[in-house]
Amino acid sequence: MTLAELNALEPSAAAGAFSACLAAPAWVARMVLARPFASRDDVIGTAESAADEILAGEWAAAIAHHPRIGEAHSVGTMSARAGAWSAAEQAGVGDTDDATRAALARGNAAYEARFGHTFIVCATGKSAGDVLAALVARLSNDPITEQQVTAGELREIARLRLARLFADT
Repeated sequence: MTLAELNALEPSAAAGAFSACLAAPAWVARMVLARPFASRDDVIGTAESAADEILAGEWAAAIAHHPRIGEAHSVGTMSARAGAWSAAEQAGVGDTDDATRAALARGNAAYEARFGHTFIVCATGKSAGDVLAALVARLSNDPITEQQVTAGELREIARLRLARLFADT
């Protein structure tokens, strides 16, 4: 999608495009209303400042749109675009042995029991072992620290997905 195409989208279509990047309703609304953007850098800058204003409940909505590491479906409804991006992001996790896959499943369960939501990590370019190591390390975080780390991971995913949005033609 070009910048001109993004700027020309009907509001509902623009909301759908932005939701595939970060499914936090207030963030999506701010991104839709900020159009027209002058440049791709303007899109990224607006996205980052809008993310700064997301409240805890908004992060929870965004988290619900991400599948567990190693799984294809999320609690929330993902668009086809978001689902394809998620699968590509987790590609390094899919090609692993049964023991690592089982360890990820146990780690996901422990994480959800501790923090009450799906483990979020920007998995792009990471192997299953890298993701498992991050999961194990983050289980020792206190809830406030983990909330901050998760928000940072969601922001990184959104930044990469915004770049992919412009790459999709």
